[in-house]
Amino acid sequence: MSQIKVLLVDDHEIVIQGIRMLLESNEDMTVVATASNGQEALDRIAEQHVDVAVMDVNMPVMNGRDAAERIKADHPHVKVLMLTSHDHRKLIHELLEVKVDGCLLKTHTAAQLNAAIERVMQDKKYFDEVGDFVPDPENHILGDRELEVLKLYCQNKSYNEIAEELELTKLTIKTHLRNIRRKLKKDKMVDIIQYATEMGLI
Repeated sequence: MSQIKVLLVDDHEIVIQGIRMLLESNEDMTVVATASNGQEALDRIAEQHVDVAVMDVNMPVMNGRDAAERIKADHPHVKVLMLTSHDHRKLIHELLEVKVDGCLLKTHTAAQLNAAIERVMQDKKYFDEVGDFVPDPENHILGDRELEVLKLYCQNKSYNEIAEELELTKLTIKTHLRNIRRKLKKDKMVDIIQYATEMGLI
């Protein structure tokens, strides 16, 4: 088995060096390039073969979320593993929307980092450290418009009121709500509202 080629992306050199040291202890992985922002990450991936991009969320020029979206669109074979100092629900869902392969906290251990990389390389997701906020990353993602509809619905607004505010038809609003039920696998709107509240979606 060939070594897993890793790209490290963070705007703090000390963080990159620390992660590099953790990975160097695993003979199955090698750091082939580093970058200090999302745009540099895209440039590195265009220049050479990369299996996994381990990337910070908050960076100048281009942040990790936007870079991840570009990477998954232009280089779908590259796995994207995000590093974050925060486990906010909204952030995790934003990362899921751009189809990142995993996310772990910056307080990770070497074992957790290795496990995360190995897992995403098996075409699986890694959200173990933020799992409380991610019931099912494959099926529980609501689009921006669906979230808008859900927020207004949770304010006890009628179909007509929601349609008027979002400049959509009543039928479209009903379709969005039906899709929300399907994605969340919940038939009763009271359960969906409770779920959305607990998950910090509204």
